[in-house]
Amino acid sequence: YATGSAHLQKLSRQYSVLLNQAYKTCKDDLERAIYLLGIEFEQTLSDSVLPENFLVEMFDLQERLASTEISNEDKQTILHQMEQNIQKLEKERIALFESEYESKSFEWLQQNINATRYLVRFLDQQEKQL
Repeated sequence: YATGSAHLQKLSRQYSVLLNQAYKTCKDDLERAIYLLGIEFEQTLSDSVLPENFLVEMFDLQERLASTEISNEDKQTILHQMEQNIQKLEKERIALFESEYESKSFEWLQQNINATRYLVRFLDQQEKQL
């Protein structure tokens, strides 16, 4: 399409963008889950829905990691526990998608996805600081 008309070039660029977005969505477990939920429930996920007490636990964890009294070994242990928590959330979500997930509420699925997103971002930030 490089030698085509301006209209064909524009269409080619637009379809390339859509194709790249689709690939990114299919490749990433969380993005794929969000997409499938949007199709199934015909709703948009809210980023603010989290499990009860989740943020309190995360703030406590942040304070523990920021403490000058904690050793790097203890930090590594905490980060490892976070990785296990992420894996647990992912397994729960995958099992739910493989079973009849209509029995679970849309809100529960939002909570699971948002908690996973939060943990993944937080873990990435902490690992960069080590």
